[in-house]
This record gives sequence, structure tokens and C-alpha cells, in this order.
Amino acid sequence: MTTSYLLRQAARCFAAIALLLSTAGALAAASGVAQATPTCDDPAHSMVQHRIVARADQGRDALIRFVAINKPVYQLDLLETVAWLDAQRARREACMTTVSLGPTAP
Repeated sequence: MTTSYLLRQAARCFAAIALLLSTAGALAAASGVAQATPTCDDPAHSMVQHRIVARADQGRDALIRFVAINKPVYQLDLLETVAWLDAQRARREACMTTVSLGPTAP
């Protein structure tokens, strides 16, 4: 092995490390920007919760019918389901209010 060969290999290693570090820095900066922007998207819901929200969007009668039909399968209760929907809507409205007000000054 010659000295020039070792120098070329060292240069390649340094270049690879520099590329990895710059990529990691760019990813960290991008994730920081994404976290700095608050969103009020719905949290991860189960399949049943998505179906409940969809039926509630269709109206009261559709929700009542869905709960009645699926009560034995998913152990649903109409009052608990409506309470859960109200809590989800309240959480979303509070989030939207917080986001619309923007950051508060200390």
C-alpha cells in the first residue's frame, strides 16, 4: 500500500462522513420546522372511531343507527359514543383557537 492510496481512501471516508452529517443536519432542520408548525389534525383513531366520526358527519340518525347495529360487535353505548365525539370536537376547537391566537409573548 502506498501513501497516495491511503490518502485517497482517507479522503473518501471523510467525504462519506461529511455527506452523512450534512444529510442528518438537513433532516434535523426539516423535522424542527415541521414540529414548530402546530396542527390540529385528528389523532390516530381506530377503524371503529373513524367509522363513528363518519356516521356522525352524516347526521344524528346515521350515528344512532350505526351504534345500534354495531353495539354487540364493538360494545358501543350511544351516550359514551356521543360523549367521546363531544370531547374530540372540544379538543379540536381548543387547538384551533390556540393556533389562531398564535404564540403568546412572555
